[in-house]
Amino acid sequence: MLLDAGATQWLSDAAILMPDGAAGTAAAAAATAAAEADPSWFDLVLVKPFESAIVVLHDSLKAVGIDEAYGPSIIIFTIALKLLTFPLNKQQVESTTKMQAIAPAAKKLQDKYRNADPARLNLELQKLYQENQVNPLAGCLPSLAQIPIFIGLYRSVLNLAKEDKLTESFLWLPSLEGPVADYTQGIGWLTGNDDLGLAWSGTNPPLGWHDTLCYLVLPVLLVISQYISTAILTPKTDDPAQQQSQAILKFLPLMIGWFSLNVPSGLGVLDDKQHPHDIDHRSDQEICPAGDGDRGRDGHASRC
Repeated sequence: MLLDAGATQWLSDAAILMPDGAAGTAAAAAATAAAEADPSWFDLVLVKPFESAIVVLHDSLKAVGIDEAYGPSIIIFTIALKLLTFPLNKQQVESTTKMQAIAPAAKKLQDKYRNADPARLNLELQKLYQENQVNPLAGCLPSLAQIPIFIGLYRSVLNLAKEDKLTESFLWLPSLEGPVADYTQGIGWLTGNDDLGLAWSGTNPPLGWHDTLCYLVLPVLLVISQYISTAILTPKTDDPAQQQSQAILKFLPLMIGWFSLNVPSGLGVLDDKQHPHDIDHRSDQEICPAGDGDRGRDGHASRC
């Protein structure tokens, strides 16, 4: 096979961003079944241990009298992972701060040598980095290291939902497994899907107005919180190329909102505690040496 089970599963996960269709749903379901039958090394190393840890937390909270324990278990485990990865985040923030501090000097070097002598530009930038004890890759590597952890956490919660373990309610949510136990079901719970036995009854949605509104609250909160996070963390810049990349980021909250409509609410709770945006939000003002990154149309170097 050209793709192992883990790669196949990740491709099936991406199906939620595509239009609904019987063929697409069947293909995603088949890919999911194949991955479950033959767990990849990624499942064995991260997904299964994360899943087991959440179950242990749930059982421990139940033992001390907390009946609806899966919601707190997911939140506690997510916070624990963020604490474990704090050194990586700290390194990333320190690197970004240093890069921002030397950005004006690096910009002057680029304006002076970019077209005249690219080789000299590289030497001068390396000298600038050495004098200020800055490693341009120090902000990239911590971000890359955290991506598998986030994917493993996402997959572990999704597996719990598929195993019908997230049927407990949490806060205002009727069930952490609802409104859909599997992303292959799409948003039929909202728009109606006769194949799944979900249909509007007059002006009443398939799940009834109470449950439907309860499930819609979380996507709305995710979109709002993500917009606020983007507005606060995105640095202001006059660089047209950086402004263009920042404009693209403005669509990210809408993508997260759409994602949360297609998955169990347990994943929405997870996203609320760990945005993908938190994994890689380095300043767009980080400067790459000449030839180390793509250039915008105005000739400015992009992020490494």
